[in-house]
Amino acid sequence: MDIIFDQIFNNPVIGIALVNHDGKITRVNKTFCDLLGYSITEMTGINFVEITHSEDIDKDLQLFEKLKRGEINQYKLNKRYITKAGDNTWVELSVFMGEEVEGQETVISFVKNISEAKKLQDELKSHKARFQAIFDNTFQFIGLMNTDGSLLEVNEAITQFYGRTREELIGKKLWEISGLLDLNEKERNKVISSVQLAAKGKFVRYDTKVTGALITEMVDFSIRPILNDSGEVILLIPEGRIITERYNLQRQLESKTRLLETTEQLSSVGSWEWLVQPDQLYWSIGTYDMFEKKPLDNRYLVVQNYVEYVHEDDLERILKAIENTVNNGVDFNVEHRIRVGDNVKHIHVKGECVFDKSGRVIIVRGAVRNHTSEIQIQESLMLYNELLEKKNDELKQFAYVASHDLQEPLRTITSFIQLLRMEIGDVEDNIEKYLEIIEKGAGRMKSLISDLLSYSRLENHDLAIEMNDLNVMFKELEQDLTTSISESKANITIKNKLPTIECDLRRMNILFQNLISNAIKFKKPDCLPEIQVDWRLNNGFYTFTVTDNGIGIDPEYFEAVFDPFRRLHARAQYEGNGIGLALCERVIKQHSGEIWLSSEKDMGTAFHFTIPQNIMNVSPGA
Repeated sequence: MDIIFDQIFNNPVIGIALVNHDGKITRVNKTFCDLLGYSITEMTGINFVEITHSEDIDKDLQLFEKLKRGEINQYKLNKRYITKAGDNTWVELSVFMGEEVEGQETVISFVKNISEAKKLQDELKSHKARFQAIFDNTFQFIGLMNTDGSLLEVNEAITQFYGRTREELIGKKLWEISGLLDLNEKERNKVISSVQLAAKGKFVRYDTKVTGALITEMVDFSIRPILNDSGEVILLIPEGRIITERYNLQRQLESKTRLLETTEQLSSVGSWEWLVQPDQLYWSIGTYDMFEKKPLDNRYLVVQNYVEYVHEDDLERILKAIENTVNNGVDFNVEHRIRVGDNVKHIHVKGECVFDKSGRVIIVRGAVRNHTSEIQIQESLMLYNELLEKKNDELKQFAYVASHDLQEPLRTITSFIQLLRMEIGDVEDNIEKYLEIIEKGAGRMKSLISDLLSYSRLENHDLAIEMNDLNVMFKELEQDLTTSISESKANITIKNKLPTIECDLRRMNILFQNLISNAIKFKKPDCLPEIQVDWRLNNGFYTFTVTDNGIGIDPEYFEAVFDPFRRLHARAQYEGNGIGLALCERVIKQHSGEIWLSSEKDMGTAFHFTIPQNIMNVSPGA
């Protein structure tokens, strides 16, 4: 057997190590050593924690401890080792409990290098994210539908244009959606026959009118079939490109135009349109202000006027991008610098192409944004991170950006809605409805930002561990929740007097407040909330349980409920943004504990969580 074991141990493909109960490597093969760049002598005696990436230590230690305690026979996970050169190497780690050596069981670890597979996986995720971003951010109308004409997906350009949500469009057939196309009986039959032709593999394209929430446009409409490897049509892609100027609404939109120009100035954005032939470039007031150029009477320039501002180091790249847009119909999307007097600004210019029937680019229109301040902030952050090299600093900066850069546009939206109301006076019911929808959306966004800040603050402040009497904390919590407890007539019972424990009191208050609030919020309509708090001390850990008689949670969502901003119910049924349980999970992890739940739908829910008795003596992940 020793000969067979030695043959396996010296396997040239798989890294193998023997580890004692303290985590120290007692024996290691050459493959493992070569993977990390150490010699066998250097690796022998190292604790595996010393060569494990800091973000992977907790999970590895938890499983290692469970293996030692006999709770599991083996475990497998993907983790990162730190090589002798300081690089990260992804591996698939398989760990088993071996035979006793000198009276103590030995842990056997098998290590497989998966760095290349991990790299490919990350690239695949990145490609998928980029595709989704392109799909949602393209200026043209684009969707995805079955061969029977029922929509599977639409991009944001469509929902914004029609003033409808994805849910209102997906699942319906093109000719069944009121207002989607200019559907008289003749046009309706044309759409149906076009879908049928595309389903047979033919590319269909023609011009038609579309009517959005505020305007009617003429579009170049097409349906493109997607074939599988066998040549069968499996999906259809409907597309639409605007090919007409908007109707003349100048008089009715003059006040809105002024507001838009003011918004551009406040938001450091501008718009533009380039008529490729005869080279007429239109800039909005916001764009003129960005370039610090006095507007022309007719506001038309030539493209060379734009090029003259481009920083000399970016000039060649921008000229190639312009050429690529005109000759190949590629949307213009560049970030570069411009020289304005003695100053240098960083701008992002994005534009979409409009084609004639022959496929020639005739118009490029888009937007420009001044993100100089963002670039400066990024450069400052890079320097700051080099000096501090701490994760909390990134989170603090994120909190700053969220509380200022994200909330400022919301305040701008709210302010200008009020100005718009004052400007236009009494309006039709449907316009009033749109304004209310915008206001409510801004309110929900503000609430989301507030919850996001609450989540980030848990990361930004160190734990203040002290001995705290949870009974005192719970009485204060009940006072804070007096209104909701009274209105719901909730009955809260503490089975055993709560203990005095080592914890961060503020975080512990957040934990219990969210669990009690959820128990009250998600009550059954036909009965009063009954909430019970219990605890026990076992093997150096306090285990707390908060039980309710509410609507319960389907087991398939047991893990999902802890995801930030994950909601299981419609906002009309239950308020909130889905951050409460994510906060609870974060608090417990910061206290080196675990949180889980047991529940059945309509049968109530019990949340369980553990906290170490001596938290200040617990190593991370124990």
